[in-house]
Amino acid sequence: MKQFHRKKLRPGKESNPMKTLCGGILLSLALLGAAICVQTLLIQKGRIGLDQTSILPKLLYSVAVICGSFLTARKVEKGKLPLALLTGAGLWALTLAAALLSGGVPGFSLGAMFLLSAGAALIGGFAGARKKRSRYL
Repeated sequence: MKQFHRKKLRPGKESNPMKTLCGGILLSLALLGAAICVQTLLIQKGRIGLDQTSILPKLLYSVAVICGSFLTARKVEKGKLPLALLTGAGLWALTLAAALLSGGVPGFSLGAMFLLSAGAALIGGFAGARKKRSRYL
């Protein structure tokens, strides 16, 4: 009788944490860039005024950090929360560098943006680190 040999399953590929971290930061930058373009177009069309743009950039920045840290925490296998926080810190550093190179942004507070980044990264990291349940209840 002929025996069939089962093929050995390929072990799961471990994700590279640095690659995942860079991917999360790039996703955050892409979302932030798209949000800034949409906001600029709305200001040019006269749909929103300059006085109404005090909370919108902070909200869009928070959403970008949450999405990037969520992606990072979801993809990496170990150290989900520290890497999600590093994603938020990386985007904060890049935003800070862009603000300082452009001559400063009115209403830009270093401490407030840092707290906003840390809070958004924690939210995204906790959401991404949450395990899926396989049962109904």
